[in-house]
Amino acid sequence: MIISYGICSIKGNKHHINEDRYRLLGSHAPLIQRVGRGEIYAVMDGVGGAPRGLAAAQHIADRLTDFFRNANSIPETRQGLRELLTAISIEINQWGMMDGTDRPLGPLLRQRSPGLCPHRN
Repeated sequence: MIISYGICSIKGNKHHINEDRYRLLGSHAPLIQRVGRGEIYAVMDGVGGAPRGLAAAQHIADRLTDFFRNANSIPETRQGLRELLTAISIEINQWGMMDGTDRPLGPLLRQRSPGLCPHRN
């Protein structure tokens, strides 16, 4: 099967930079080909209302490769991917809270079940 994809992200009116991030971990990448665990295509909405929203979106994008790099410790299942995302969310939450509030510096990761659709060729 051949998958075609493209990226389009539009900066919101309230922010000076676009905080959205994406990660395309498809079969075109040597690591993904070598490990043979399917593919991940992800979009992270950088939450501009959080002081470290951009950093959180980038952190998630960077850590998604762990699903392939740490194949021996992360199960090749929907639950394995969910556990990785939960661990990433905990890391972001450990960055701390905004001064004088109970709001995290980086937004919490929200996992929507329809977005977790493991795919294998």
